[in-house]
Amino acid sequence: MRAPERVWRWILTARPEPRFSVEDAAQATGVTPAAARAACQAGRQAGALVYDRRGWQIRDVYKLLLTWAVRHRPQVVSRLPLAASVSAVEGDMLPTALFSGPSAVKLYRNVLPSDYPEVWIYLDPAEWTTLRARYADRVVRPAQAVSTLVVWARDAWDPVPLPWEQVYVDLWASPHWWAEPFWRYLEQAVGLDGQTGPR
Repeated sequence: MRAPERVWRWILTARPEPRFSVEDAAQATGVTPAAARAACQAGRQAGALVYDRRGWQIRDVYKLLLTWAVRHRPQVVSRLPLAASVSAVEGDMLPTALFSGPSAVKLYRNVLPSDYPEVWIYLDPAEWTTLRARYADRVVRPAQAVSTLVVWARDAWDPVPLPWEQVYVDLWASPHWWAEPFWRYLEQAVGLDGQTGPR
């Protein structure tokens, strides 16, 4: 994950109060102070963060969430077209994979706002060979696929499980029509709409 995204995720999930410094953000996310400062400045330009001599402060959680969402670019490791249902793919997943998107909503909240044809996971790229071997007998041409497994690169800073803020950003940034019912559900259910309050 890019440095600014790590910082925005930390601010949104840790909700540091009453204020935080660039150094706090850098230490918590493993980025340089310069990168943390740039991420905070982007939040300030969006009206999501404010700064005074005592430090940075969250002004609008929802604006910061959208600042992250419009800039979100996960690193794609692979897209596997599979002759298996999404439920079968989810059920046979490596235990180290982190579910995101529709699968996270279905598996962790037992809610299914829409059907979906893709399973999204974050995985350490070093485990890619093991994952591919697990599904090797079900890989087909895209036109024959029942589902698609989308693998994004996981890094050492990814929380387990992924926070709902990150699942929301993944869904919001997707161009697929079936992603929208899921992120709209999260806005209300988890309090990510800027009106219902945190969690």
